[in-house]
Amino acid sequence: MTTVDQLYALWRLTNHVDQPHRQRMRHQLQKIFTFRNLTIPWKNAAFSIPFLHHKSFKKCLQRFLRQTILRCKDLHLPFHIPTHKIREATHPKLFQTLFSHKHFLASLDVTQPPQCTCSQLQHLSDAIFHNGHLACPLENILRDHHLKHIATYSGSTSYFPSQTIFFQVATNSWLQWCKQHRLPSWLTQSFMDFIKLQWKLHLDS
Repeated sequence: MTTVDQLYALWRLTNHVDQPHRQRMRHQLQKIFTFRNLTIPWKNAAFSIPFLHHKSFKKCLQRFLRQTILRCKDLHLPFHIPTHKIREATHPKLFQTLFSHKHFLASLDVTQPPQCTCSQLQHLSDAIFHNGHLACPLENILRDHHLKHIATYSGSTSYFPSQTIFFQVATNSWLQWCKQHRLPSWLTQSFMDFIKLQWKLHLDS
């Protein structure tokens, strides 16, 4: 009788079989797994997260993933260990954060016209108004040197998000990775402790 380890090894070997034979073999194996009440192996996926500024972030994260995988080695299916590889996700872009008239018009409720707030900017000496409405480039109303420098960037320029946003993105990616590999949710606390430490290194770099 074929053992459980042999069945999982056969599934792993199907990765080296070309289509359409791979699909046919896995279809037959799925029937066996279902009959013997075994968990069907899931697709291995790399952990996806936007990188922080310090250069050691990737190596530290890979080391943390390896330690987590070894910590839960009794929970893995035979011959199906999660990968510690990392895929760098994209950071948000400026055009996704700044005001967009296209998005504004798409979400505009014609039954409730929006209130004009141009009067709140009347105190700006370099601002230009027409019929009471602001009508000048962004550079004219930005007094801070750093904000003026940002205004010269392209809308497709990426930037590092705030701590709250990054923690939310990192947590969602972690939960998705744990769900993909059937890892317990209590690992999230150790991951958040790791991210908090990495965020301090990010600010210091």
